[in-house]
Amino acid sequence: MPDTRNARIGDYRSRGYLTHLQLRNFRAFESEEIKLAPITIIVGPNNAGKSSILSALRVLSQTLQSVDPEVPLLLGEFGTYRDVVYKNKATKSFGIRLGMQFGDKSQAFEVNFRYRAQRREIIQQDFVAYEDGQRTLRTVYSRDVGRQSVDWVAAAAAPAMRQIKVRFFHFLPRVMHLQYEFPRFPRTPTSKPQFLATLREIDNFLLEVSRTLSRLQYLGPFRDAPLRAYPFSGERPSTLTVGGKGATDILVADFFRRGTQKKALSIMVQAWLAKAQIARAVDVRALSDRQYDIRLQHPTTGELENLADVGYGISQVLPVLVAGYNMQPGSVFVVEQPELHLHPRAQFELGDFLYQLHRRRVQSIVETHSEHLILRLQGLVGEGLIAPEDIAVNFVCAEEDRKRVVLLPLNEDGIFTRKWPHGFFEERLEEALRLARAPLKRKAKQRG
Repeated sequence: MPDTRNARIGDYRSRGYLTHLQLRNFRAFESEEIKLAPITIIVGPNNAGKSSILSALRVLSQTLQSVDPEVPLLLGEFGTYRDVVYKNKATKSFGIRLGMQFGDKSQAFEVNFRYRAQRREIIQQDFVAYEDGQRTLRTVYSRDVGRQSVDWVAAAAAPAMRQIKVRFFHFLPRVMHLQYEFPRFPRTPTSKPQFLATLREIDNFLLEVSRTLSRLQYLGPFRDAPLRAYPFSGERPSTLTVGGKGATDILVADFFRRGTQKKALSIMVQAWLAKAQIARAVDVRALSDRQYDIRLQHPTTGELENLADVGYGISQVLPVLVAGYNMQPGSVFVVEQPELHLHPRAQFELGDFLYQLHRRRVQSIVETHSEHLILRLQGLVGEGLIAPEDIAVNFVCAEEDRKRVVLLPLNEDGIFTRKWPHGFFEERLEEALRLARAPLKRKAKQRG
């Protein structure tokens, strides 16, 4: 089997993907760094802090989707500042640092916030951009003017820079207007072309950050219950709600699409359901001009059943499949417990689903309790279909007075090179691996 790992890694890096998330005084973590990969798995016991990792990404994403660009951070359903800061101490500041990979360049940004009790508002303390570990831009909040101003810019580290106000789009600065301020820096050691090149590099990175985070798709652990009939407005939403609303609209629109793209998404959904032995086919029927029902064909008997009459697990996994297959290359898919109410075989096939998204250059960040899903990913690494560095398994746990994240690397054979903390379903994974390898060992002995 040809090894195409390097080509796939190159595809990801050319488009960009999230590489790490660092949290300071944010929800469950005082200080923690989480490695992100094209396929990121977050696992651990209940109430260990797994949701804190996902909520950091969600807070940034929903802020960039806000219609008010003056809002530095939109907490929304996460409550108040006191609710999200570590140990609910509103006098503390908190920070989020997010890294991305573009080609051979590693870039990152960091934002820090504090609470201004007198005005009951969240203040962005500063913004810092990095490239290959080196700082390229820093802005700081000025209480006198109530806005951010430049503290430092690579290629123009002049004291006068600190007098310049910076326009912001939520928590991201708009840096290109700084080019008009260059004449104010007679002692700048670099030329204007070099200064402009630095600004463009930072600006391109911030545009990619905004694009990636604003399109982030998140599905919560409990998707909406199925309906017997669905209204259809004719619109095809680009993303689903937290509960998966919009999945049927996308499915119906795809089912009746014309041309070369007709049923492209439906075919992928049906193929996965059939492989997971959940349904042989999916059928969409028009009950009226604006109302449809969805039926699934039983994998054994062939009978058609309404989505509301089949197992609850199907209604829970359907939005996961539709959301994932609907995403464009370079997107980020965040989902909690995709395996909810699914039998072991279907949980196993979720590993193949993530592999398909991986090939389409869709980054997946998955919170799960399924050892079957993890086992399948191990197998795909062992088969040489996924590079071990393209998977990051993060185990979240509580130890003494703090919560921490332990990275569990895989080797080329798909075996974890580090013991699972506290033996968390380690015995079941080892036994499953032993059983999976047994037939291969027997065949090797017969050939020998």
